[in-house]
Amino acid sequence: MKIHSTGGFWLFLGFCLLYTSPRLVLWLGAACLIHEIGHILAIRLMKGTVERIDLTGPGMVIHPSRSRLFTYREDCIIALAGPFFSFLLTAAAAAWASLFGGSSASLLIGLSFSLGLFNLLPIEPLDGGRFLRAASIDLLGPDRGESVCVFVSSSLIWVLFALGMAAVIMYRNFTILLCAGWLLFRKNSS
Repeated sequence: MKIHSTGGFWLFLGFCLLYTSPRLVLWLGAACLIHEIGHILAIRLMKGTVERIDLTGPGMVIHPSRSRLFTYREDCIIALAGPFFSFLLTAAAAAWASLFGGSSASLLIGLSFSLGLFNLLPIEPLDGGRFLRAASIDLLGPDRGESVCVFVSSSLIWVLFALGMAAVIMYRNFTILLCAGWLLFRKNSS
């Protein structure tokens, strides 16, 4: 398995280290790692291997390989495995917080839950978008399924963009706008 990092990854990491606490970066990294382990385990369960992992600005892209293509149902399982593991981590951190307390557990709960929930949005390239693509093509056929996926993804990106603009105006918070911009960039570059 090869690991490749992009300039965007190092830029994002540097930005996080400059403008947030190292503790936040550590727990966000842990939440992302557990999320991606969910995908990797699902790929392995489907008799696949991970050929390469790309570390990008806001996330990771896993490139699986196996002797035959994954079925649409297998793609759905692989897509949902990451958010499932995020929610498992959320539950484990909540149990840790109830037993031992601590602000780190609370931070991990919020980060892991947010990561899982955000990734379930039916927008490509997020896990929810991958699920939507596989499920709609399986149910509706390639042409109609692809059309549904493109319409839903595009519409929701613009909804996120509008919410991001509102958050900037009302709260001076750029997080949603940056996420929408990244999704729009990824959609236009693929």
